[in-house]
Amino acid sequence: MAVSLPVSIPQVSIPSGINLPNRIPDSVLTSPYFWVIVFLLLVIAYSPFAFLIYNFTRKRKIINANIFEVADMPDDEFFIFLTNFFRRLGYKVINPGKSLGGAGVDLIVVKDNVTTMVRGKNQIVGNDVNAVKEVEDRKNFYKTQNALLIANLKQFTPLAINYATSMKVELWDNKIFGEKILEAKSRAGMNLNEEGSQTSPQQQLPSQEK
Repeated sequence: MAVSLPVSIPQVSIPSGINLPNRIPDSVLTSPYFWVIVFLLLVIAYSPFAFLIYNFTRKRKIINANIFEVADMPDDEFFIFLTNFFRRLGYKVINPGKSLGGAGVDLIVVKDNVTTMVRGKNQIVGNDVNAVKEVEDRKNFYKTQNALLIANLKQFTPLAINYATSMKVELWDNKIFGEKILEAKSRAGMNLNEEGSQTSPQQQLPSQEK
């Protein structure tokens, strides 16, 4: 048989003359320090969420950039853009690539069992023939079948074009790169439409002159 023991609840007595407020006093609400503390608490509470939103919107802006916006990108953003750009064109990025400290971005992409070493450069300092030589060296280093140089140039010099042809390095200037960006965006839109039709059948660069 259970035995119940009496439980005594201690009584707290409030000294006379002390009134406990039932709400925040107006003097506190009107104090700027109070609202500063509230603001800081809100920042601390929502900062992880805000950081995720910022990264998401930043990445979307980078991925959907046009040729003029790409021309002003630092290497880390240029890498993000190129990675998603080639995926939209149907390539598989098998090498995560790396930033070269202002020298450009290296990527290795694969399509139809053909590997291509890609170097993207927003700026070419000096002779563009040297840039082609760098790509050829990278191709040999990575042992890829093809090589591609993407550069923020209105056009390559005839000397660079001749050298790239002899070394079998493909060149994309601003005109070609801009057309490829439009193609990639078009393919991305087509893929979204195809996915939508499957899930819901009823709803169908400023250039660097040489």
